[in-house]
Amino acid sequence: MRSPPQPYAQTAAIAFGVFAVAFLVRLLFIYQWHVTTPYGPNPVLDAAAYDFWARDILSGHWLRDEAFYQSPLYPYLLSLAYAVSGSNLLVASLFNALLGALSCAVLAQTAGQCFGKTAAIATGVLAAFYRPFIFYSAPAMKETLGILLLSLFLSFAVDAIERNRARSFFLGGLFLGLAALTRGNVLLLAPAFVVFAIARGRHAALKGCMFFLIASGLAIIPATFHNAVASHDFVLINYNGGFNLYIGNSPSASPTNTYPPGISTNPFKENFEVTKAAEAALGSPLRPSQVSNYWSRQAFDFILHNPAATLSNIVLRAILFWDDNEIRDNYDTDGFVEQYDTVLSWPLPGFLEIMFVAALSLGAVWRTQRSAASLLLLFAGVYMLSVLPFHITDRYRLPVTVFLLPLAGAALPCGIDIVHSLRRKNERGNI
Repeated sequence: MRSPPQPYAQTAAIAFGVFAVAFLVRLLFIYQWHVTTPYGPNPVLDAAAYDFWARDILSGHWLRDEAFYQSPLYPYLLSLAYAVSGSNLLVASLFNALLGALSCAVLAQTAGQCFGKTAAIATGVLAAFYRPFIFYSAPAMKETLGILLLSLFLSFAVDAIERNRARSFFLGGLFLGLAALTRGNVLLLAPAFVVFAIARGRHAALKGCMFFLIASGLAIIPATFHNAVASHDFVLINYNGGFNLYIGNSPSASPTNTYPPGISTNPFKENFEVTKAAEAALGSPLRPSQVSNYWSRQAFDFILHNPAATLSNIVLRAILFWDDNEIRDNYDTDGFVEQYDTVLSWPLPGFLEIMFVAALSLGAVWRTQRSAASLLLLFAGVYMLSVLPFHITDRYRLPVTVFLLPLAGAALPCGIDIVHSLRRKNERGNI
């Protein structure tokens, strides 16, 4: 028989071991990133923008001149790391390595809680050596922070469902709200979780769901307040959502990240050009929310008049979402693996392996741990749906792995169970 789900205390030693291994692997890759490749001292696109933003905050500019255009949480936390250890890109990488190793430990503990000790070990190892996780520990980008916050949300969401504890509901909501400050589309997980919790716990879950929603709002309010002060405008988190929707639904749209003509992919220029294009089209100055609304209307107008093209792009995005290729955005991760001899050149698990192993274990865990498996499947499906209206890139797909890794880790105890079952049948047949 497979070991029963384990409480937090019994998986603490496993989580610590996973953290240590994951951190060492990331330290090695960071050394290679900064010493043997040109990327270490030369950040590109979002990495350069976040590094500049963190340094600007450190210099005393805690408030921006207008509402946030990019997700705000990562540069503020990075500025704190710079304040403690010095403002250089190696510090950013070490900060990310710490966050990434913590993510692996949290995922291992969650898998142990859902599927047992053996699954905790397997999940931790898969997360520690998952190629995209390792890659995004090096550049000064928000991906690793987002993965950690989403992993913490999942951990407390599982505990809330199993034990119906108000504390877990509250902390789950808090971490989901913080995750939304790195990638706003994860907020779609909130109603999915509330519906799941009420469907399973009925009236007993209502109080917990209230705590969950309050905590999510509390995490987001500082960004909303900043935007109101800076721009005298209501922007919940940041205002690039409308333009991102237009990227995926315009005459130049493709399933991947294809910018419309006249708009730079350079994050230092993008918000200026997006705003100026909207103001030129409408013939008047616009507040940030109005800029986002303009691009949203353009996107919906395209969808309304081009349903066939829209449907085709959505279908292709769904296919690409589950494809093995890491579609380039800021960095070409597949090209990097081919060009440079680093940790990433090792035979490490990629997305296809994680997805395949998770699918293999699903049937077995569905019979014994249906609640946990269905919650993970729900989150994976809802996250995919939150991406499909926009566009598919490696960074946009990355968070779904948080929900696949515990399922993939459960394959090991399932496989052990199958071997033991076959052995018992064989022994009975020889009697």
